[in-house]
Amino acid sequence: MCMVVLWRLVPPSDRCPVSVYREMAFSPLTLKIYPYGRRLFTPFLVFLLPFDIDTGFRIVTTGALYLCGAALFFLLRSWGVSQRLSGIGLILFYCSQTLKFCFANYWFVDPLAFLAYVLFFFGLRHRLDALTGAALFLGTVNREQTLFLIPVAAVAFVEYPFRVKRLLLFVACIAPAVIASFLIEFCWPRIVDVGIGYTHSSIMADNIRETVRFYRERGFAILLDQEILRWLFGQLLPWAVLGIMGLGLRDLLIIAVHLVFVLLPMTVAVDVHRLLFYAFPVILPLVCRGLQLFENRLSFSRYWVSAVVAALYLQSPLALWPLVLSITAVLLFLLYEWKTDQENPSKIRISA
Repeated sequence: MCMVVLWRLVPPSDRCPVSVYREMAFSPLTLKIYPYGRRLFTPFLVFLLPFDIDTGFRIVTTGALYLCGAALFFLLRSWGVSQRLSGIGLILFYCSQTLKFCFANYWFVDPLAFLAYVLFFFGLRHRLDALTGAALFLGTVNREQTLFLIPVAAVAFVEYPFRVKRLLLFVACIAPAVIASFLIEFCWPRIVDVGIGYTHSSIMADNIRETVRFYRERGFAILLDQEILRWLFGQLLPWAVLGIMGLGLRDLLIIAVHLVFVLLPMTVAVDVHRLLFYAFPVILPLVCRGLQLFENRLSFSRYWVSAVVAALYLQSPLALWPLVLSITAVLLFLLYEWKTDQENPSKIRISA
């Protein structure tokens, strides 16, 4: 239903903002400038489809976002979120500014990258090592940023006390992605054009210098830009604080490492708003867990508090007052819990 609503309400863009991907779909063996030239999977998939280029991109985008939502629902359930709140999480996901952007500008590679991220975290939650490795490989071939999931996999795979079997599983899981990244970085330019004489890394240095200049001019004040609110569920982040309660150390480490490596690409890119959305596989479960905890502890609020919060987010994606309201509600709830613990000490628990 969310997909149908987006399909009907979000009109496609009149022009393609990234003609490079269209050109790669026309001719997959043509090297393009970094970083677009190493994002091979989506254009190659469009090339294989028996449709025109624009139709192929829209089919791939629609299919990837549908599968992403289906996988996200089961990911939320694996975090202990109820079926109803998992459905609300899907509504928040599909109504986000990023998803609207992807539907309108369906030539981007992000939809398949989102799917790879969700499948990766789903594989980690259920210890499906083959699925984790496949998601990491396909995500890396589609977008180089997926390599930042390797430290997350390290936290999930390496156990204490140390076990050689888990280490070998970790190596087997990341090996296809690492090998593919190496081949694309150093061999692909020479395969498609023997005389080109350079790799993507030489262009990366220029990008880094440009980014340093950008941050010198604006500083990290861009992280406080109000548009951040509409790209990363800004009004709902206070509820993620509640969602942290009851998590184990390993889950907390996975979340922390992933958030750090979501922010890291912002040091070499200026299109920072869409990059932040890659935190959604851990942010949305935390938000839904926080709402579930709130509903469970305050029985009078069951069945409507989540709808109110979702309505605040959907109706005012650029306003500050829903964020202030969320912060106030969370602080009042924590104060209520503190007073309750003083009167009758107990621990707040929520199923993991």
